[in-house]
Amino acid sequence: MNKDRMSSSKRLKLIVILGSLAALGPLSIDMYLPSLPTISLYFCEKPRVLI
Repeated sequence: MNKDRMSSSKRLKLIVILGSLAALGPLSIDMYLPSLPTISLYFCEKPRVLI
């Protein structure tokens, strides 16, 4: 028996963790982009300045 092979449950956990980390970047961008007009009002700037 080869000890270097991962069990299927460990492989599934690794896939879920790596998938979650890969999705974190695009998710964070999608969460703050709709708030840019509010951020521009807070800083008393035109929305075009913040982009």
